Amino acid sequence: MRFLTVLLAEDEPVISLHIQSLLEENELQVIQVTERDAITQACAQFHPDLVILNYKQQDSSDGMTVAQALKQQFMLPVMFITGARPQDIASSKDFDSSLEILYKPFTRAQLRHCLQRHSA
Repeated sequence: MRFLTVLLAEDEPVISLHIQSLLEENELQVIQVTERDAITQACAQFHPDLVILNYKQQDSSDGMTVAQALKQQFMLPVMFITGARPQDIASSKDFDSSLEILYKPFTRAQLRHCLQRHSA
């Protein structure tokens, strides 16, 4: 399966633009949202092939709850990009070890590898 459209939920504008650029280099269409409340609405409206979430949400909650809701409601694959520590993510009450996690800072090659592995 090859992803065509990616919903990117990242609240830091500079990081979001950088990630968008990297995704577009991989010939992906990118839909950006910055607020947690917009994620579900954008999924319903645009039907992305993949959702990339920042693990730390603006309301200080972790993204596992959001990821689980998206997987259940929309049957979408979800991937995290985060600056959080692995142990913080693993301690989430909703931790799902099947989710792809890319830790910041990351390289183009690491992102490309995650996308390929996630879409296999």
